[in-house]
Amino acid sequence: TDTRVFQDVQVLGSTLEKLTPVSETTIRAPVAVIYDFENEWALNHAQLPRSIGKNYQETCRQHYRPFWQQGIAVDIINAEADFSGYRLVIAPMLYMLTPGLAERIEVYVKGGGTFVTTYLSGLVNEFDLVFLNGYPPSLRRTLGLYSEEMDTLTDHQLGQLRVCPENPLNLNGDYEFHHYAELVHPETAQILATYNSEFYAGYPVLTANSYGSGQAYFIAARTENRFLTDFYTHLAKCMGIENPLHQPIPAGLSIQVRANETQRFAFIMNFTDHAISMEIGEGWHDTLTKLPSAASISVPPYDVVIMRQTL
Repeated sequence: TDTRVFQDVQVLGSTLEKLTPVSETTIRAPVAVIYDFENEWALNHAQLPRSIGKNYQETCRQHYRPFWQQGIAVDIINAEADFSGYRLVIAPMLYMLTPGLAERIEVYVKGGGTFVTTYLSGLVNEFDLVFLNGYPPSLRRTLGLYSEEMDTLTDHQLGQLRVCPENPLNLNGDYEFHHYAELVHPETAQILATYNSEFYAGYPVLTANSYGSGQAYFIAARTENRFLTDFYTHLAKCMGIENPLHQPIPAGLSIQVRANETQRFAFIMNFTDHAISMEIGEGWHDTLTKLPSAASISVPPYDVVIMRQTL
């Protein structure tokens, strides 16, 4: 009983006893990222102009990371899930469209949802057979564009893209892209950014299409992470999606908030080797000590602080 491991387990057991009310709460995520096993299997076996470094899992993580950094909860779902409970659904590299999927995306966007997809999407059906006329009609209507061809870049080759001035997301600046660059033709979609290099300079690389009561965005190239961070940060701001604490999240911290009708719990985790301070606002209590908390707290290195607030 005097070993470090025994004492750590003893403290953990004591902590879990104090967290019993947390079991009556849940996380309500406004955002979902589609990571689909069947899509991954089909994509992994696809013979593409560039078949090395498709990086489906890594790409999904890259689209998830900006929300994690902002403290915005995200559900990871498969392509058969119900989209209706989410304000924003992101489908990176949705290569395979199973029966009814394109139609469900169309219904979701028409009903007021926001949908984001990327290059290498909507190419084959459930039998891994290419759609002969390009995107299925429902996806083409939703995105407001059609794809002409795909260019691929060598491992160390970088292209440039430029954001259009006065775009509705207030993006600005130049960014790099690599590996994949799709050439698309907008029909009803608005161009937000264009390629600024290669033979397709001037072609759209980021578009937005208003459709029904919602919007669909298309990212035509594999961009650097900085672009994804800026794009999703501005998109979340325009949609009014923010973390439940309504506070900036310092780098190195991660938060998750669980709630029910009467109370909520904030799990604030430090993934660095140094203490980090954060503003959390008024009305919080430390769940373990039950003492009132200051509006600013310090989270020790590699530790978690669990706060409770009565609603």
